[in-house]
Amino acid sequence: MFRPLKKLKTLWTDAHTALGMIGLPFQFVYAVTGAYFMIKLLIVAPNVMVLYDGDQAKLYEDLEYSHPHYELSKDTLKTDFDANMYLEKTKDLWQDFNVVEMHIFNYGTTNMHLLLNGHLNFKDKFTGIGGGYL
Repeated sequence: MFRPLKKLKTLWTDAHTALGMIGLPFQFVYAVTGAYFMIKLLIVAPNVMVLYDGDQAKLYEDLEYSHPHYELSKDTLKTDFDANMYLEKTKDLWQDFNVVEMHIFNYGTTNMHLLLNGHLNFKDKFTGIGGGYL
């Protein structure tokens, strides 16, 4: 109950209680998130041992934290390669997409792959991180 017309001490106590109740859900989210990140080791480590036979690199590959690996081909390209052409193609497909990095795998071979990473403008979408393989 909020009693603004009572004495100052009661007003102060009621306001303190009301703000505490409003902030309680946020504190709960902070507590759960912090607890998850602190005990993540206890959750992830047994799963790596059981599901991946201790191969942590395979876990990161499945979670897509690492770049893909392509087998190196011994055959070389017979034509010239222009990375800027693929960059322009990407910009034509997505006008608001800002390319921030480009990775070239197995450069000059017939198994060459190009990875473009970037993001949308933050005025369009706040979490607009993306990437694509060409």
